Amino acid sequence: MLRLRPYKKCDAEKIVSWIGDERAFRKWCADRFEKYPITADDLNKHYEDMAYSDSFFPLTAFDETGAVGHLIMRFTDEEKKSVRFGFVIVDSSKRGCGYGKELISLALRYAFEILKAEKATIVVFDSNPPAYHCYKKAGFCETEDPDEGCFHIFGEDWKRILLERGNTFDYGIRELTAGEYGVLDDFLYEAIFIPEGASPPARDIINKPELQIYTSDFGKKDDHALAASVGDNIIGCVWVRIMDDYGHIADDVPSLAISLYKPYRSGGIGTALMKSMLSLLRNKGYEKVSLSVQKANYAKDMYLKTGFEIISENDEDYIMVCDLGKQK
Repeated sequence: MLRLRPYKKCDAEKIVSWIGDERAFRKWCADRFEKYPITADDLNKHYEDMAYSDSFFPLTAFDETGAVGHLIMRFTDEEKKSVRFGFVIVDSSKRGCGYGKELISLALRYAFEILKAEKATIVVFDSNPPAYHCYKKAGFCETEDPDEGCFHIFGEDWKRILLERGNTFDYGIRELTAGEYGVLDDFLYEAIFIPEGASPPARDIINKPELQIYTSDFGKKDDHALAASVGDNIIGCVWVRIMDDYGHIADDVPSLAISLYKPYRSGGIGTALMKSMLSLLRNKGYEKVSLSVQKANYAKDMYLKTGFEIISENDEDYIMVCDLGKQK
């Protein structure tokens, strides 16, 4: 589990070691540093120049192994209502394990809950699709950039993209289209429960056969999926299919999976998604739906509140069933 703390000078050595090459360096800092590579002293000197500003906040993310991520945020207005994220970076050995999304999620909580900001913004280059998609998954949307332009580097023009996200957001729930079924692999990974203090698994864990049954060749007769979206961003999914998974109880009872990107959890969206799926299944004539959940997963409380009941258990998991007839 990641946590966030103020940056310390001793973090600099690790942070600069995560920068793979000059191309990655420029995506990270643009022209904020004249030379490449930079040293720990260079980074600390850069931050010392802003040390007396009450609008500048360098932060470090850490887990049980030590520092694993870093970013800065600064107020961009006199009223201190808008913060700009920058210098976002994750330990290169941890990439692909969800640390980037976790770091942004923690940063948003810090910005909105501690700094009481109303809006967060970030600039990303069009040459950096992984970062762009990470920020979009955290709820950032493109907005008009008053400093619109390009960064000329390596004989290329990198377009600036300004993204922003407010403290609140409106969402909608709709059926997932066939062309969007590929996102279910993303939400399958998000559905994996990570116990307190544990590190997230590598993303390729979803390629295991016992997990691929949830999404492989999705779109058959008893496959149904709903999406929660903010603007044009899908931020959560619930889906069912009849399969021999952990929660299977009968060949005519679909099994259910549900997940949201972390920044959108604990806000009632999961409950709304679940209720929408139960209504859809009831209208299609299904009598029951089942799922499996680990006992330590707080989501079990939401399942109980939406009508699921525990029918069996083992040392780690509950098997739960919702009788759709009782939900009329």
